[in-house]
Amino acid sequence: MQIILLLDREMNLTTIILLIIAGLILLLLELVIPGGVVGTIGGIATIAGIILMYDIYGNLYGTISLVVSLIVCGVGLYFFFREKTWQRISLNDTIDKKLNKEEIETLKPGMRGHTITKCIPAGKAKFGDKIVEVHSTSEMIYPDTEVEIIRIDGNKIIVKPFKK
Repeated sequence: MQIILLLDREMNLTTIILLIIAGLILLLLELVIPGGVVGTIGGIATIAGIILMYDIYGNLYGTISLVVSLIVCGVGLYFFFREKTWQRISLNDTIDKKLNKEEIETLKPGMRGHTITKCIPAGKAKFGDKIVEVHSTSEMIYPDTEVEIIRIDGNKIIVKPFKK
């Protein structure tokens, strides 16, 4: 409670609401960007906003902010754990083709092709008439994106989006 006493007692209602909203957004982002830091900051911001709301504006506003925060978290979790959410962001295609040594020898760094599936980080791409398994450097590459081979490590073809 001493931390709250150090804050301005006339804190604007809008500022507290923005603190709670920012915290809730960070909490929901934690579901997509795991690691703990974003969720921790979001949790602290949300709890601080709710405590400030109780302390400065009383029980009515504090309870309203608490209930709304819980509802937003519940709805966010519901949509996050729905099956359709994961189907939209997951790679639903299987890689059924293996490269043999002759096919790899025809592919060279600098060759350009286009992706057939999402590469997160692995997917399929077409170079000429060959459809092969490729890996992106670190980012997700969407289907029908022009890509360039950076290097070939054994049987692993590393690509990046081609920028004209």
